[in-house]
Amino acid sequence: MLIYSTPGTGKTEYLKYHVGYDGDHLLLRELKKALSPSTEIPYQSNGTEIGEWICSLYKLGHSELIEKAYLNYEYVLSNHLTGSDKPLCLFGSVRLMHLAEKIYLEQDEDLLRQRGKKHPRRIINNELSEITANKLQYETLNGKFISDVLSNTK
Repeated sequence: MLIYSTPGTGKTEYLKYHVGYDGDHLLLRELKKALSPSTEIPYQSNGTEIGEWICSLYKLGHSELIEKAYLNYEYVLSNHLTGSDKPLCLFGSVRLMHLAEKIYLEQDEDLLRQRGKKHPRRIINNELSEITANKLQYETLNGKFISDVLSNTK
């Protein structure tokens, strides 16, 4: 089951203790496949926002490779992880939000900033634009972490 949740809502932390896939790790895997072996991979998946790292790759001229990685990532998500009978996959890529079977948003800028997000207003605006463009349904987290919501739905 694919679940989108706002960056900074505890997806990676939740998956340390529960079975499932971290979408950032899957995207990173696809990026590593697309980039040449000599390309430096500074992203460590330790809370660093993968979006900032991808932006830096765009600035270095890797846009075609990033596009290829996203196509492969979308294929993996839509063909291997979609459906209630599939393993849980939590991801925070707004670009692929339309694939999510459930969407959880945190709209409190101050809270996102406290959780280490550098551009909370941009995150929120991007999410709302994607939701409006694709007429997606979502729930608001209201300060909760994704673990709080998922533990209450079982």
